[in-house]
Formats: sequence, C-alpha cells, structure tokens
Amino acid sequence: MTPPCPSFPASELPAKVQLLADGRRRKLEPGQARVDLTACELLRIVQYRCEVLDPALPESPVQCFPVERLFRRSGYIVTATEHPFS
Repeated sequence: MTPPCPSFPASELPAKVQLLADGRRRKLEPGQARVDLTACELLRIVQYRCEVLDPALPESPVQCFPVERLFRRSGYIVTATEHPFS
C-alpha cells in the first residue's frame, strides 16, 4: 500500500507545488523561477467511493458516491482538489 498523501486546501497549492514531498525545492527547467499553475492544463476525472451498508450481512447492498478530482498537468501531475457531487 502506498503511504498516505497529505491533504491541504486548494488555496495552498501554488506554494505547495514549489516543493517536493520531502520539503526540498523542485528542480525546474532552465530559466524558470517557479511553477506557474496558470500555464498548466486543468484535467478532471470522476472516481467512486463505495461503502457496504451493513458489512455483517452477506447480501448487504453497496452504495457508491462519485468523487470529482481536478488535476493540473505541467510535466508532472498535482492533485488540486476533490469535490463529492451533491
């Protein structure tokens, strides 16, 4: 299993994307001072979070909820936010 990813508000993304997961500064292209998120492509996927309603019952129904995930792609992928649908 992969280690858990830290969660943070989308408003902190411009600062967080400048660093690697271990806190070191990210290596950039020559002449580039910072990662500019406005220049990165915005992508969206929908995944599903599912729960067994009553795990004690073998015939228990499974209920699934869509989860929208937004990404910015700029040479690597950064998760920007997630929003469950209403």
